[in-house]
Amino acid sequence: MGKEIEFTVTNPTPIYQINRPDTYDVSPNAFEENGEIKVYVCGGSPPGDPYHGHDTIYLTVFNGDGAKVIDSQRVLWPLLSSTGDDSDMACAPSVVKHSTSGIDGGKEKYLMYYECAPKFYRKSDNVEIKYSTQICVAFSNDGIHWQKYNKELWSDPKWRFATMDEPATAVIQINPAIKQRYGIEYTNDKYWTSATGLTGDAYGVGHPIAVVKNNEIWLYYFDSIGNIFLSKSNDGFHFFQRKKYQT
Repeated sequence: MGKEIEFTVTNPTPIYQINRPDTYDVSPNAFEENGEIKVYVCGGSPPGDPYHGHDTIYLTVFNGDGAKVIDSQRVLWPLLSSTGDDSDMACAPSVVKHSTSGIDGGKEKYLMYYECAPKFYRKSDNVEIKYSTQICVAFSNDGIHWQKYNKELWSDPKWRFATMDEPATAVIQINPAIKQRYGIEYTNDKYWTSATGLTGDAYGVGHPIAVVKNNEIWLYYFDSIGNIFLSKSNDGFHFFQRKKYQT
């Protein structure tokens, strides 16, 4: 059984506020650096916005006095296409800084892990149904402007990251047990399912929490088969040692 941790409120007055009307901001992730705090959230969009109904990721930057340097700027969003691992939503950001010799000569970069979701189509009638989440990663030099990892683009001869107008490749994919249960297949650049609908256990993988330890990325995440897992990576997108995490 896990150990209970008690928290004490030292200042009841909120210092770092994100307040966008007529929508929501959830799953915050704060990154403190050089006297500033970058707060990334999974945010909604108001009616009339092209991303209304689809989660996107916003950034607010505060200085040491709590004043906003950047106020709720959308920095990462889904492709909103029929194909791609991030075609429907982007949510639950977790940001770290890391460097590896194989990327930009070892220059330290920001890495953002986030829930991404491809659209699923029913095999029987080609109707779009609820998605299952996966985990994607994006890279940045400044924490503001991002490029996504795409397996095909990050290979010879291109060796580059994807723009916001190109699809991402999930680095942590749906559990094979879920794929088998719902007859999920990836063909013709689309995800297909033989099921008539998806239930709660088909949520997928998500809620990533990334930390840097021993010069590796340690990524903790939820899997809807009912466990929390830990996977590790040297470069940020090739993961190994997937195992159930136990407290």
